[in-house]
Amino acid sequence: MTDERPLRLLHEIFTSGQQVEGSRGPYEVAAKRLIETEPEHRLEVEVVWAEPKLRVEVAALLVMRHSPGEERVRWLLAAAATRPWRPQFEPPAERVGLTAFADVFDRGGLNIDARRLNHLDGRAQREQIAALLTQGITAPERSASLLVLNQAAVVCDVRGWSGLLQVVSIDEGLRQVINARIPLAHQLPTGYRLFTAPCDGQPDTIVASRTTAIKLQDVPRETMLAPLLLWRRAAELPAMWRDDPIVTEWWRREDPFVTETTHAQLEASEAERLRRELAATRRSLDIEQRAHAELQRRCAADAEKLRELRARVVELSHGADLATENTQLHEMMARYAAALEDTEDELDDALRKITDMLADVSPRVSTGIVGHEPVREFATFPDLLDAARTTFPHLVFTAADAPAATLDEDEKAGAWRRKAWAALSTLNAYAVARHTGGSTKTGPATLREFIRSGQPGALIGLHALKLSESEAVIANDRLRSARVFRVPEEVDPSGYGFFGAHIALEKFKPPAPRLHFLDDTGHSGVLCVGYLGPHLPNTKTN
Repeated sequence: MTDERPLRLLHEIFTSGQQVEGSRGPYEVAAKRLIETEPEHRLEVEVVWAEPKLRVEVAALLVMRHSPGEERVRWLLAAAATRPWRPQFEPPAERVGLTAFADVFDRGGLNIDARRLNHLDGRAQREQIAALLTQGITAPERSASLLVLNQAAVVCDVRGWSGLLQVVSIDEGLRQVINARIPLAHQLPTGYRLFTAPCDGQPDTIVASRTTAIKLQDVPRETMLAPLLLWRRAAELPAMWRDDPIVTEWWRREDPFVTETTHAQLEASEAERLRRELAATRRSLDIEQRAHAELQRRCAADAEKLRELRARVVELSHGADLATENTQLHEMMARYAAALEDTEDELDDALRKITDMLADVSPRVSTGIVGHEPVREFATFPDLLDAARTTFPHLVFTAADAPAATLDEDEKAGAWRRKAWAALSTLNAYAVARHTGGSTKTGPATLREFIRSGQPGALIGLHALKLSESEAVIANDRLRSARVFRVPEEVDPSGYGFFGAHIALEKFKPPAPRLHFLDDTGHSGVLCVGYLGPHLPNTKTN
């Protein structure tokens, strides 16, 4: 450190006082955050804000202390600004919320909100008001200055500054009542008197009635407040706070806009946060794995029931007298097929959540797992394809937009788009794995192996994948040609290839969308997406 002055010229100001415990004040919520330690309850809050129009930043420290058994909560508010304090600045007491309620007082018994005591009617509750002002005027621990105006002599409105200056306007009768109760040195004139805060160590300002109107009209509020702000800057901390380590550390800090936390503390705090996050992730992962196992069981049960129903349908199809039962079984088969699709969707979601959690926690436990492209939402399938062409650099897209656009008319288009994006993300992750591990024979040999191994990026299940069409489709020229799409010349010099491999976005219900791809990563290194749209013609269609 050099002897040069700090880059920011900091000007400090404070207000201190006390508040009745349990009252409806700004600490009704804050009290819930008190750290209960013996022998006292503690609360410290640091706040930083900016006032762009005035080109100033302000840092504030709010401290609360309460010992069990005491009726009051001690509080202190300290603030620092990057420019000399001006009356136009927002009072820190208002900014941090101390003035939000009506029962926060300084040690002189006056409410610190400068907007609450502008006018007091001496005709109503005269005794209570006289006692309040008598206490405030004579209190040796009052932390705010008090300006008392005579309504009979003052013709203008003078506002205070919360926490620093409280303004009270009284009538002549109340002035006389108060003067009868206070020492001669504190007497109220027929004009006005500014009782400075004892901690500022400055003399009072007394103006008689014959000059009051002229003085208050000619002297701007800013001129009256400026000396108070200057005096407060030089004031010392109240005696009761000079041994508080939190307050003294902040008060002596070279730059209160920067929290002085050691590197070791930061590392310990971050390590503890990561341990908690890892424990929570492990609990969530265990729950998801159990749910995944249950979904697999349900999926197997539904698939077995579906096979039984299909076998029963075949048996019944040979009996003309059992047409009604055959129809019922077909309907039941359709219901189980829908249930199987729903279960497979839930299984995909569970696999995706597990992959997400593993990818999220892996950097902190050094497993080497990498993330994947998250499933995104799109308004249309053409929008999805446009985004995929720029998001998945390891895929080559020759698929046209038109077939995919026809799917947008279906009510399940949103679910299909999510499945399509998960399928493309899986293909891209597989292509990356092939590029990085294929040359050393450590990568997956096929997309089926990649999905079965559970590597990060596998967002679909094996139930949706078919690596080839049936022999009947391949042997039929018409059906085979319907699956021939454009490919790069490094895949086939003719510029066209057969796309038998496909991923089902929905298995049974028409239009049963399909995504056809050609995996040439073992030769040219290309994985090409050639078609996204309704199910292509097969042996069951005309």
